[in-house]
Amino acid sequence: GAGGRRTLLLGDFQGASFLRHFELLIKRRCSGRKAPAITVAEDRAAYEPYYRALTALRAANPGALDGLEGLAAGYAESFRLYWSSWSVSSAADPAGDWRVDIYRPAGAGLWGVVSARSSYYGETLGMNIRYLVEASTGIRTVLIAGSGGSLDPRPLYSITYPSHVIAPDGRALPNALASQADYSAHVSVHSPLEETPAWTAAALRSGAGTVDVEMAQAAGALSGLGLRLGFAVLVTDFPADRPVFSRALEHASLARQDPALKYRGLAGYAAGVQEWLRGGPPPGW
Repeated sequence: GAGGRRTLLLGDFQGASFLRHFELLIKRRCSGRKAPAITVAEDRAAYEPYYRALTALRAANPGALDGLEGLAAGYAESFRLYWSSWSVSSAADPAGDWRVDIYRPAGAGLWGVVSARSSYYGETLGMNIRYLVEASTGIRTVLIAGSGGSLDPRPLYSITYPSHVIAPDGRALPNALASQADYSAHVSVHSPLEETPAWTAAALRSGAGTVDVEMAQAAGALSGLGLRLGFAVLVTDFPADRPVFSRALEHASLARQDPALKYRGLAGYAAGVQEWLRGGPPPGW
């Protein structure tokens, strides 16, 4: 280029969150060094194919998703285990990547549980569900579950239900699975690189109880559709530096997980959702 400049072109990011994370990695790598200025040129249209996997699945399986009243995403294997007696069918996209397992829980209508072999991330999941909802008028409820860090003392691998999820634009989206009596928000960053001690301290001061890198972006993508949104967080780490957390992580961590304890918490989540669908209280009450 002009003045001897060179440009490194990178493409095929599977969503905006992946690009943000890579941008932060490059900037962290170059921090404090003699390095070229880093700018990012972005075209949202480049992500659209990755946001259309669920609508492609629907098109490839005519009628398979008709009649769904709700969708759940996250820990699909738990539903396959604990909802197996209510299984109706399943459908996959042409690439064999994204899948929707369909169940009819006792006392409820048809529910789809979304999973993918590739790693959906943040808004990629949210946008996929958004486009499917827009094409399928019957879906009224969407539940999202995922792992996250707790800023409050609580058992490792416990399921927690934040009262609200703070969307990227700052809106507090209420959690249909939680109690609204006590404010305990969930906040997200685009990358673990943003989860600095200063950021964590600020999140604590704002009333946040849990954090991750995905849920808020997915929630933001699903807002404005008139959906009932529910959120659940499986506690897998403690990002704040406190002695009580150090003791909790002596026998398990993100790198050394305890599957038995983890799936005990997920069993409670699947059972709590089923009871809620039958008219019982939200599992976070």
